Amino acid sequence: LKDFASSLIATALSRSNLWFLFHTGYFDPAAELQPLMHTWSLGVEEQFYIVFPLLLMAVFQCRKSLLGSVIWLLFAASLFVSVIRLEDHPQSTFFLLHARAWELLCGSIVALGLVPQPASRLQSEGGTVLGLLAIAAAVFCYTSRTPFPGLAALLPCMGATLVIWAGQGKSTAARPLMWGPLVFLGLISYSLYLWHWPLIVFAQMLNVESLTALQKIAVAGTSIALAVLTWRFIEQPFRRRGPGGFGRPAILWSGGLSLGALAAVSGALIALNGVPERFPQHALEIANAERDSNPLRAKCHFDGTANNSYDNTCVLGDTVPPKIIVYADSHGAELSTALGALAKLRNESVRQITASACPPVADFSLPNREECGSYNAAMLAKLVSIEPATIIIAANSIAWTNEIPDQFWQGLRVTLVALRGAGHRLIVM
Repeated sequence: LKDFASSLIATALSRSNLWFLFHTGYFDPAAELQPLMHTWSLGVEEQFYIVFPLLLMAVFQCRKSLLGSVIWLLFAASLFVSVIRLEDHPQSTFFLLHARAWELLCGSIVALGLVPQPASRLQSEGGTVLGLLAIAAAVFCYTSRTPFPGLAALLPCMGATLVIWAGQGKSTAARPLMWGPLVFLGLISYSLYLWHWPLIVFAQMLNVESLTALQKIAVAGTSIALAVLTWRFIEQPFRRRGPGGFGRPAILWSGGLSLGALAAVSGALIALNGVPERFPQHALEIANAERDSNPLRAKCHFDGTANNSYDNTCVLGDTVPPKIIVYADSHGAELSTALGALAKLRNESVRQITASACPPVADFSLPNREECGSYNAAMLAKLVSIEPATIIIAANSIAWTNEIPDQFWQGLRVTLVALRGAGHRLIVM
């Protein structure tokens, strides 16, 4: 509820794309349970609708003849940013205006006549067919693994642009799009967009298993029914002036009061920390485990440099020589804290030897972790020289097996043989 309230304020201020950039990934599991996730795109659009008119005014004031060149330049620059930053910065490229503006500018290019209208019936028909095929290809071929936007976004955007452009020539191929029910869906599409996602999220919250076909139809039908009502009684009067419509004072007052009410409710939920009292205590304890990380990470867990020595490692628990040692990558950091707490109750202690992205295996190295090999060599040399102890070997074995299986398993064998030969009792996790 606290996160939801925060996202609600961001939505009301047309900055939900920024909020979701820092709070979730679009295709993360958590996205399926965010009722306002869909408003990220409205944030991008609304920011565009503020910036773009101001830019047009500035160009008109300076030199009207440069309008086409400026828009084409913005289109090219935004598309370039979208492509070039997608691999290293996928989240910001997805959510921020500078990497998505080119998609909106596709419509501007057609609307402002910056491309010639179809010169023949063949161009009009061909453009419509190509556009519809491009849209269909994106709908049926793209998955959550498709890098997006970048070059992948060109297909649906160019498809939509071609259909609109070709439609200026009264294309026969576009006639199915003039079918009454489809046109009506277009009329209510803004309200339908607002309604559909929250209903899907709430339906998923109520039904842990996947929705049945009948349930999906019910959600879709409810979305359309609500969209028709808001289109008829909110959108239409909003556009109309005079009798049967909203005057400017009514729009300002209703909009201001609505946003104020949303902000007030959101502020209350945030101030009450999401009202955790509505859950039983044991449920809160389980939920809080998500934040149950090692409080000594900064002090005891070696970071990306992994340059600490054995003598600098932490001893957790009581002030007695440790008989248990955790030798691990980052998967041993929280384990060390838990074992240290238990050891203290028994007047014992645990030594923590953990390093990020550096499993406890001999001769292990990655291109960005060259120091890992020398780190493990020093630790292993020290461990074979001390009094026998219980050593817990822990590593993210699945990840290392996927990345460099031969090096990982061979190095692990070397480590185990060396430690076993020194008389240590080994526990491998």
